[in-house]
Order: sequence, then structure tokens, then C-alpha cells
Amino acid sequence: MAHRPRRDARVKPFHQRYVSYPVGQDRQKLPLLHVRLIGDVDTLTTIALVDSGATTTFIPPELAEAVVLRVVERDVSAIGAGGSFLNDVCEFEVELLKKAETIYRIKGEAHVPKETGKLPYVVLGRDYLFEIYDITFRERKQLVVLRPATGP
Repeated sequence: MAHRPRRDARVKPFHQRYVSYPVGQDRQKLPLLHVRLIGDVDTLTTIALVDSGATTTFIPPELAEAVVLRVVERDVSAIGAGGSFLNDVCEFEVELLKKAETIYRIKGEAHVPKETGKLPYVVLGRDYLFEIYDITFRERKQLVVLRPATGP
């Protein structure tokens, strides 16, 4: 079972403009954060989608393999927009980045799909990020705002 993050005075508020990238003739704009994925052997800087509809954190298998995440459970089913798929559950550590500064470090367990190509980036779901931060999506300003979570 996933470890719950503890509320922490070191949680800093921050915001991030949506990241824009080309898709055909158009541009896709999504609430993506810059993160550093930390594994047993290596680290890498990448992007992560802030997904209010995801109940768990997902990491693409290519990234999990690149940094060497430790598997704690195999062949766990998950249901996503594309239907049901098998995952390994791996321990992970990710740093939220704002420019070169580490804003917060999350440790826990994430689902890693068995099949490559299921995910284009890390997906930060409700299991960790939303326990640490109150999150506001400002669509017209293309901004995601993260404030330390309040209340129980």
C-alpha cells in the first residue's frame, strides 16, 4: 500500500505555466510540471502531468527502467481512459522543480505499465501530490497553482 505523505512546513507554494508543445498543426497546452525522477541507479529530469482524474501516480516504463525503480508488486491491474492494463508497482522518488530549485520531494509507490507507449510522461495523481497541495487549474491563464494543503 502507498505511504501517505506527511504534512510538512517545508511545502512551498508555487505555480507553473502550462507547457505547450506542437501536435500536428496545433499546439497542446497541459498542466505539466518539471520534475526530477530519482531511481536506484540514476536520475533524470522530465515533465509530469498534474492529473486531477488519476487516483494514482503512473510512471512510463521507459523512465522507470532508465533510472531503475525497485518493483514491490507485479501484475497489478489499473483502469485508465484506454481501458484496463497491467502494471508493476514501484517505489519512486520525484522532486518538483521550479527552474533549478527543488520545491518538494515526493516518495511513494507508483504504477508502471507493463506495456511501453501507454504514457507519454509521468502522471501525478491524487495519491500524493493532491495530499500535499491544494491545486487550482487556471485554464484561461494556462496556469496551475499549487498551495500547501490545508485542513485535515
